[in-house]
Amino acid sequence: MGPIPASLLAKIRRWLRGQPTVTRLVELDAKRLFAVVSDVRFHSRWVPFTLVRAPKGRIEVGESFTAVTLGVRDKMTLISIKDGVAHFRKDGPVLLGTSEVSVQPVAEGVGRVTWSYDATLAGPLPEFVARALAGLVLAPFLRVAIDRMEADILANKHRMR
Repeated sequence: MGPIPASLLAKIRRWLRGQPTVTRLVELDAKRLFAVVSDVRFHSRWVPFTLVRAPKGRIEVGESFTAVTLGVRDKMTLISIKDGVAHFRKDGPVLLGTSEVSVQPVAEGVGRVTWSYDATLAGPLPEFVARALAGLVLAPFLRVAIDRMEADILANKHRMR
């Protein structure tokens, strides 16, 4: 067994700082792709064991919504949405920090989705432990979420144009 690749070490360091990130190329126009991935009403379909409770329509900057994962409730707020980037604040009570979903056009009909967190567990743990635990828990959820997102978009692309 050889040395661990530098890219894997960098990924693990981001996880341990509470900053997991995943990126995926998706075959859908970047503008439409961003409209879908930044709409939190879709996130229940993608994030494992999670139900998102949001307003009936698309949320606006400053509005909050709740995600319930395995019975644990966390509140989030859309803090900005501009130029293909949506920023969310994680207001707790379990996770604190931010989440970002962005889409960049790559080619005609193809966008690059990047979904990332900068989060920590709320509570009495030392910051480095709380960040590491948050990152290690969020990383696999994020990987599954982006896999499900891509599959959902590809299966329903005909409705998303």
